[in-house]
Amino acid sequence: MPRHIAVVSGKGGVGKTTTAINIATSMNKHGKRAVLVDSNLSAPNVGLHLGLHEPEKTLNQAMRKDIDIREAIYKHP
Repeated sequence: MPRHIAVVSGKGGVGKTTTAINIATSMNKHGKRAVLVDSNLSAPNVGLHLGLHEPEKTLNQAMRKDIDIREAIYKHP
C-alpha cells in the first residue's frame, strides 16, 4: 500500500530539501521504493543536491502538458 510523506514549510532555509532526501534515502536503504517529488516550481533544489544540475525534463513541463510526467522522473543511485 503506498504511503505519502510531505515535508512542508512556509519559510525557506529550514531544511525541507535535506530532510526529504534523507527520508527517501532511508526508505530505500530499508528496502522500500521511494519517489521524491520537488514541487517547488520556481526554484527546485533536490536535483542540485543529488548532482542533477540541468534536467532536460521537469515537473513544470509535465504540469503544462508539454511532456508526459514519466519523462520527468530521474533514477538516482
